[in-house]
Amino acid sequence: ETSGNFSGENSNGYFHDFLVVALPFEVKLNSGKLFGTVGLNLKGDDAAAEPTSPFYDGGNGTNENLFFNFGYQFGSAKKAGQWQAGVEYRYIEAAAYTPNLSDSDFGKNSTNQEGLVAKYKYMATDFLSYGVTAFLTDSIDDSDYWGDAISKGKTTMLQVDAAIKF
Repeated sequence: ETSGNFSGENSNGYFHDFLVVALPFEVKLNSGKLFGTVGLNLKGDDAAAEPTSPFYDGGNGTNENLFFNFGYQFGSAKKAGQWQAGVEYRYIEAAAYTPNLSDSDFGKNSTNQEGLVAKYKYMATDFLSYGVTAFLTDSIDDSDYWGDAISKGKTTMLQVDAAIKF
């Protein structure tokens, strides 16, 4: 059963067995902020147990429904000469979320991934910023999870960008 028409890298037509509950948090400190989210797909076990599901775990009955992230950001780049830097850890089990909605840069837009995201941003002017982001990810479970090969193994990506605010 599929619903919707999804396209793009690692898009997934299987879009059911999702009932996600998430609790985000953010704590502002003098030097920056601590942030994160803890979430659970309440139907993730159903998706992992369904042989037609791309999140199928081979009938092992493993839980594949948890996701979370936590990180820290130093500084806040909003005006010329300001900078910010941060580091974040992410963990997304196979049936915890859909790759159709997740960050397309993290783990090549796959689930069954964990890893680090490091960011730096510098405001050259009040409207022009430069940034660098590094994504270092690896699969959580190569043995129980029967998903696509794209969801297994390490990925490393460096993103460099410039942005203009209007």
